[in-house]
Amino acid sequence: MKQEICVYGAPAGQVALAPHGGIRWLWLSHGALEVQIGGTLHALSPGEMVLCSALQPCIMGNTGDDAACLHFETSLQGAFELRLPPVWREHVFSRGVIFLRSGDPCHRIRELAGRWQAELGCFQGAERELVLDEISVVIRRAMLTCGHPQARLVRAGHDPRQMRRVMRMLEYMGRAYRDPIAVDDVARVAGLHRATAMTQFKKVVGVSINQYLTALRIHEARKLLLTSAAPVTEIAYASGFSSLSRFYDVFSRTFGEKPQSYRRICGAHV
Repeated sequence: MKQEICVYGAPAGQVALAPHGGIRWLWLSHGALEVQIGGTLHALSPGEMVLCSALQPCIMGNTGDDAACLHFETSLQGAFELRLPPVWREHVFSRGVIFLRSGDPCHRIRELAGRWQAELGCFQGAERELVLDEISVVIRRAMLTCGHPQARLVRAGHDPRQMRRVMRMLEYMGRAYRDPIAVDDVARVAGLHRATAMTQFKKVVGVSINQYLTALRIHEARKLLLTSAAPVTEIAYASGFSSLSRFYDVFSRTFGEKPQSYRRICGAHV
């Protein structure tokens, strides 16, 4: 999984696109910054946050000399680890851009950024989970503070009808991933042929329908492991997996531990 925190001084130039779908978070601590996301220019003020797809072209420019901006980028799996509300996650994955405002003072933002950068570079397992939890809390607290934050869709290069279909697929999977649904079911919701649905979804979200379904299911399983005493087998099926061996394989590759070991190591820290 890729996790990256950068603090820019007078940032300029294009931020590299992620190879797979994920989330990019920009947080301006002080100064002025203009950022172009998906071809649309936005002027940010101190304390303002931006959440967008890591697949969106993002160009920093026209800043003051004292500008400093926190840039945090996750992979698809990392985006789920942040535990954003599903409606926000779906909005971002469908190329939406979310604007929030934090009440944290500039020095607090810089302090957090420096510590997160150091800790994500060396922490593993439960300690790393705590850092990601802290980042998630900062973002979600800003959401609560803002009430109903400003959210705009940025659809550069995408047909609005295509975006609506992808959003329907995302919303459907968010509701039904615990059930034995497959690609054909997802395509049917959008009124598309299987192959067309797969192509459009991958183009917009950056990962396949099956990859997205698997991410939903494995992070549901993680949550149940840490918040319930249910047996691992029961958790696997309750999360939407139809094969126990598949569940064990995906969980071990995603979190670096077998489910039982992960529960034992991380459960006490959650």
